[in-house]
Amino acid sequence: WELLSQRLGVDLDFHRKLYNDSESGVLSKEDAENNLLEKYLQTGKATKQFIEEVFNSIEPLPEAHDLMTFLSERDFRIYLVSGSVNIFVQMISKKLKTWGWFANSYFEFDESGLLSKIDMIIGQGQEKVRQLYEIAKIENVDIREIFFVGDGSNDILAFIETGNGIAVNSRNKELHKVAWKICKNLTDVQKLF
Repeated sequence: WELLSQRLGVDLDFHRKLYNDSESGVLSKEDAENNLLEKYLQTGKATKQFIEEVFNSIEPLPEAHDLMTFLSERDFRIYLVSGSVNIFVQMISKKLKTWGWFANSYFEFDESGLLSKIDMIIGQGQEKVRQLYEIAKIENVDIREIFFVGDGSNDILAFIETGNGIAVNSRNKELHKVAWKICKNLTDVQKLF
């Protein structure tokens, strides 16, 4: 999100305030989405082509590829569950060769390729838990058999629900309190398995 806003030329403080205000209820979800859409459109660059180019320019960390290979070789099925935008999550999922992906924000474009709608899910922690139950159903496993890697406050509920939360590169003390394990980086995750 922030890189996209930055590349579009939208002030990051404005973007963060919209997100925080919508999460806390100060601003309605619709108002936050419309305000961000308006700012994006004002840049003249809010096209599907430009946004896809920005997202496609972002490469996963080499450690992410290493971890994916390591876990895949041990028959883990990896899903990407993210608060980010559907286009970006899908691209990263493809680059990492995950089994599937779930996003908590969505972009829609009109016939000419211009961004026409932003849909941000409020209460991303609850949505991530819902998505984990969907994964558990797809994989025919109990949710307590899922390991969940996260780094932020929107991962707390998933950590609690699975009992197997792995905090990676996170300074979030609340997340640490409910984490099964805490790792400095993705390479350290391999040592758990």
